[in-house]
Amino acid sequence: EDDTQAKAHFSAALCRYGITYEVDPGNGRKVPTCNRFNRTSILEDKDFKLALKYATGETRDNYKKTGDLIDKITNNFLKIVDKEEPYDVFICYKRTDGTGGFTEDSVHARKLYYYLTDKGYKVFFAEITLNNIAGEQYEPYIFAAISSAPVMALIGGSRDNVESTWVRNEWKRFLNLESQGEKKTLIPCTLNMDPYDLPSELRMHALDVLSYTFFEDITAIIEKKV
Repeated sequence: EDDTQAKAHFSAALCRYGITYEVDPGNGRKVPTCNRFNRTSILEDKDFKLALKYATGETRDNYKKTGDLIDKITNNFLKIVDKEEPYDVFICYKRTDGTGGFTEDSVHARKLYYYLTDKGYKVFFAEITLNNIAGEQYEPYIFAAISSAPVMALIGGSRDNVESTWVRNEWKRFLNLESQGEKKTLIPCTLNMDPYDLPSELRMHALDVLSYTFFEDITAIIEKKV
């Protein structure tokens, strides 16, 4: 409501880049981590510029230092993104349940990963693809895979799983790219749930993971798109 609030503009900029603060185990300081990579520098972000415009003194200096640090992080991310080979399929799923155990979704996602890999497709499957990468470095690899893969297979055993924070982050970004004119095909794959329970954006033709023709059906779609 008050467009001159520097902190509100700064917070909006941090949100746009998915910035969270993690403790550096080396020195105990909190450092920014980017969870929503963007090719545009935060230094060019409209809200970041307004934050600097309306902030004063030490606050403005801190905003500027933070912006420079985030810009450095995203530039390093960009080097990773540009080196990544393109993917054919991105498998989106919720890995763990509320107790720390693996979801049934993840079990079937793994089966699909091995099946498609055996077929010769390059598949992004977080548990394996990111296995040797530190958590704070996930984002550029996820961004590269979502950007390059023409197909996303979304494995969902419940609406809660499909709408969990990181899962929703992935399929929403994929659909946003499609809305911008990129050739993207999202395939909802339901598991013990009614497709009509999916969020409205996903109420397209869904495949049943437990169907005996599931692997053949999804391969037929992928073959047309890849």
